Amino acid sequence: MFYKSLSGHYIMMSATPSKEVIDHFQGDNKDILRLEVRFHRHPLPIPKIVKRNKLFQYIFLIKKIKEYKNKNKPVFIFAPTISLCEKIYRVISLFIKGGNYVHSKRKFRTEIIDEFRNNLYSYLVTTSVLERGVTVKDLQVIICQSDHKIYEKGVLIQIAGRVGRKKDAPEGEVIYLCEKVTQEMQESINTISKNNEALLDG
Repeated sequence: MFYKSLSGHYIMMSATPSKEVIDHFQGDNKDILRLEVRFHRHPLPIPKIVKRNKLFQYIFLIKKIKEYKNKNKPVFIFAPTISLCEKIYRVISLFIKGGNYVHSKRKFRTEIIDEFRNNLYSYLVTTSVLERGVTVKDLQVIICQSDHKIYEKGVLIQIAGRVGRKKDAPEGEVIYLCEKVTQEMQESINTISKNNEALLDG
C-alpha cells in the first residue's frame, strides 16, 4: 500500500475502506473516525433486489427505464463489462430512444457525460467509470448482473452512493438486478442499513 512509503502524520479518507486498510489503522497511535452521514443528513437509499433470468432482465430494464423517463428521472444502468455495456445499450435503444453509453474506451466520454448532465439523454448505460465523482439531480441507478464477481461490497456501496446526492433531491432508487443474491450484495445492503440506523439514532 502507498502508506508504507509515508512518514510522520497523515490522514487517509475513504468511503469504502478495504479490510487491509481497516486493519492497518487499528492499533497504537492510530484512530479510525467514522462519518456515516451525508452533508444533507438524509439516509442513503437502500438497494432493492430484483431477481430475473437474463432474458427477463432486459424486459425489466425496458419497463423500468420507460417508467423513469415518464417521471423525468435520469438513470444510470451499470454493467460489469464493456461488451455487456454495449450490448445492453443496443437492446434498450431499440425500444427507448434518448440514451447513450460510456466506458473507459468510449470516444467523447466526457462530452457524453456532460450532455447527460444537461438532460440531453434520459439514460446512460455505463461501466464502473461512473462509480465515483458524478452528481446528477434525481438520479436513479440500476446495477445489471449485480451478482457478477466485479461487484464487491465496496463497489456496490459506492455505486449506490450516486443516488440522492442533492439536498433538494435526497431520495431515489437503487436496484440490484440479478439471477442470484450474492454475499457481497447482502453485505452491502446490511452496511447501508446499519449506517442509516446510526444516522437516525444520532
